[in-house]
Amino acid sequence: LVDSGSTHYFIDRKFASELSVHTYSVFLILLWLFDGTSNFIITQAVDLSVSFSSTGNVTPFSCYLTLLNFECKLVLGITGSPTSIH
Repeated sequence: LVDSGSTHYFIDRKFASELSVHTYSVFLILLWLFDGTSNFIITQAVDLSVSFSSTGNVTPFSCYLTLLNFECKLVLGITGSPTSIH
């Protein structure tokens, strides 16, 4: 687990497809990268439930779909507590 500094939750499009999770449309969001560049518009999101083995808690997450590095499937943001992005 690496602190990416992300302020939102993201899931790789291909990984979401492999999980066969339901996607839904969101208002167009311009994705800004940590280097200040932007070259992608987010149009979809998914709702997931993540189980943390350390606590046994199941936590719902809403994640934006985007293209991530092939080694990275999910980015968890630092928004405090996960919330819905509907």
